[in-house]
Amino acid sequence: MNGGSRNAAQLADRSWSLRRTTTIELAAIGGILLLVAVAGVSLIGRGIPLGWDESVYASRSRSLVTDIPASVWKVYRPPGLPIIGLLGGVFGFTDANLRAVSLVMSLLTLAGAWALTRILWGPVAAGLALLAIVGAPLVLDELVLFQTDLPAAGLLLALMLVIWHEFERRPEPTRLLLAAAPIAAAAFYVRYGTVVAIFGIGLAAVLLWHRSMLRHWRPVGGTLAFVALLLAPHVVEAIVRTGSPIGIVTTASDQVNTSGPVATAARYLGWLPAQLAHRLGFVVMLAGAAYGAITALEAIRARRWTAATRRLAFLYVPAGVTALGLVLLSHPEPRYVMFPVLLAIIAGAGAASALIHWIGTLPAFANRRRSLDVAVIGGVVLAAVVVVSVGLRRMDALERDGERSRWWADAGSAIRADANGRCTAATTLAPIVGWYSGCDARQFTNGGAETLTGVGTTDPIYVLFTDLDERRATVEAIESYRSLVDSQSAAIITVRGAPTAADVYRLAP
Repeated sequence: MNGGSRNAAQLADRSWSLRRTTTIELAAIGGILLLVAVAGVSLIGRGIPLGWDESVYASRSRSLVTDIPASVWKVYRPPGLPIIGLLGGVFGFTDANLRAVSLVMSLLTLAGAWALTRILWGPVAAGLALLAIVGAPLVLDELVLFQTDLPAAGLLLALMLVIWHEFERRPEPTRLLLAAAPIAAAAFYVRYGTVVAIFGIGLAAVLLWHRSMLRHWRPVGGTLAFVALLLAPHVVEAIVRTGSPIGIVTTASDQVNTSGPVATAARYLGWLPAQLAHRLGFVVMLAGAAYGAITALEAIRARRWTAATRRLAFLYVPAGVTALGLVLLSHPEPRYVMFPVLLAIIAGAGAASALIHWIGTLPAFANRRRSLDVAVIGGVVLAAVVVVSVGLRRMDALERDGERSRWWADAGSAIRADANGRCTAATTLAPIVGWYSGCDARQFTNGGAETLTGVGTTDPIYVLFTDLDERRATVEAIESYRSLVDSQSAAIITVRGAPTAADVYRLAP
């Protein structure tokens, strides 16, 4: 190992501790999170309507404590987020209240990313990682959405924090290791897809600490038993509803496995610089890849784990396993890769911190430490300016996208006002219309029109046609609903802002 590489790797040998955070550091991190919170509140205040998946989870949450049905809720949907949404439902089941819950969970995820980076790499890396993550379009897009991706990633980061603390920073694991069980179970119940990431985290733990696990098999075994106990209700439900203990998980996988691995991988790689991490995050991720290659060669030459490679393996093994699982088992969707992208940014931030430390050891900077500190601060400020600029542009783009679908919410609200009680609605936007109308919303299907008007029903029935119908239903299904409307004494419901191709009809009971 040459002197430069040795100095670059020395950063990983320093003992970082969350307890040594300074007031200035905490104030800076608190300021970043406060700005994110303000941006999130601003987004919520703009009244962007809930999307498809958001409406599914929101309707399910509302249905837990009211008699309003959950629109198109399926067995493959995890129950965790609707239960968490009840915290917002205490103040009323509105878009703003549920998204406020999401914002709080997102802020906790960001704090978790900072804490994990801090304990792995130190304060400089933690600050850079937080800025890069906040500036990633992938995170900005999900910041206030009532969806599972960012909250699940936060729970996985918390799981990694506990495992690293218990096995790497302590001579032997303590009872705190038991906390890993409810954290892992919570991540699973929030998003079933985290089972792949949890496996990746477990694999990394076994690679790094298998000897310690064997020596301390009692706390490890107790934690695994606790996990099994917490997952037992899911296993029982899966057997009852699907006949297999993994039936729900495989059903969830089947819903997203709609493209080939090559096409999925190519799409993710194409999205990486712009839609996922943006330029700052992408550069940080590249730095992590380069640093990983350097430290891996050093470890191979030394024929042992180095401190740096242990940290990088702990990040890259779960990231790689999760990414591989997503490529093999799902279609490309930016939010699906939330967790591996966060881990790659954290690794890259560690690389940047190592580089700064190495530069500080060069003879040219022996008496110029203050100049290096000023340069680092200047770089952080520049990164912050980039993040703010990206955030402002992204918020405007999200609002423009939301404006295109605002009339969907208006259509649901118009139906709610007209029905003034129980109702049924048929549409190709069933979750969204169901959430805003409070109706029993049904998706357009072949043969669905014939069963829509049940014998003896007194509830009003609505049929909503949109300019998106041909993308979400067959021509035969759409024509059957139009024939139903033509054969009934259907009244047109006026919807503000609806396009000319959109119509809402009320059928006579």
